[in-house]
Amino acid sequence: MLNIGIIGAGNIAKYHAKAILDLKDRLKLKSIYNWNLDKALSFKDHILDLYKSNINAYDDLDLMLDKENLDLVIICTPHKTHIDLATKVIERNIHVLIEKPLDISYDKALNFRDFVMQHKAHCSLVSQTRFYEASKRIKRYLKEKDLGEVALAHVQVALHRDKDYYMQNAWRGTLEFEGGGVLLNQAVHELDLLCYFIDSDIDKVYGLMRNINHPYIDVEDSATINILFKNKAIATVLATTACNIALSSYVQITTTKGYTLSIITQANQNTNAGTSPSTFAPFNNILTCLDDKELFNINKKDKDNFIDSFSYLKDELINFIDFIEGKDNLIVTLDSALRPLKIIDEVYKQNR
Repeated sequence: MLNIGIIGAGNIAKYHAKAILDLKDRLKLKSIYNWNLDKALSFKDHILDLYKSNINAYDDLDLMLDKENLDLVIICTPHKTHIDLATKVIERNIHVLIEKPLDISYDKALNFRDFVMQHKAHCSLVSQTRFYEASKRIKRYLKEKDLGEVALAHVQVALHRDKDYYMQNAWRGTLEFEGGGVLLNQAVHELDLLCYFIDSDIDKVYGLMRNINHPYIDVEDSATINILFKNKAIATVLATTACNIALSSYVQITTTKGYTLSIITQANQNTNAGTSPSTFAPFNNILTCLDDKELFNINKKDKDNFIDSFSYLKDELINFIDFIEGKDNLIVTLDSALRPLKIIDEVYKQNR
């Protein structure tokens, strides 16, 4: 049984708590920390009311880390704070799972990777889209079928975010605390899948970005990127939150043998982003290595089994604790988590 603590009492922390409590035969949620004690106490009440589970609330992080005998901490705070908090946890040889992105600074994240390697504790990044059945299928087919290497890719993230979304939290849309806009906060999921499928370090990045119709934020709402990977794969990216109606978001790859595989991660949904999970079931719209009937059947099965986008947090948590216990390989390593951040960092350096 592993003891778990959560840092940050915002909305996403509630979904991590659900994942932990769903695994009560392996995990015990012990505590919540928030700099604002009222929010920590409110979170404690939420857990008690909904799950009949009593946890301790803190506004002193050191006290929580010293007192609760924790094995694993999940960090659910604004982007800028991630690595500073994770460093404090790792120093105590407590494992840590960090909500995306790893940080707002690639160089800082790179130094953190080296720091973690000097300690016994393990660290991973929340990248639940890797655990979608449609994502796992593409990764599996690339490994097991004779499809060739990924040579070409395109990513689209075409979303709608209105002023109410940015007003939910004071740090949203701010360069100081969020660190970036559509690339760092929304498209990071699809960029992560792109890098996961191609599985190569980044060679060159050429990007442009602008703010089209969100004058009340000081980060980008739109960007285009061209990427060359060291294995010679090339990719294009279009990312925006400037659509007044959300369009589709997808990652599409083509191999050296001409096969095309694609996952639609979101489509035509103006969800209440930031407060509720997406109910859109991701699916493989293109798998040219299969016939149409096979593709239809697997997508139907995926849709029938889909709960919501945050339900995959549990699958990622299972993989991390299996890794900690020596039962499985870690799917989201820090090295792989650094790749999308490097792409984003290069675009920001070129345009700021």
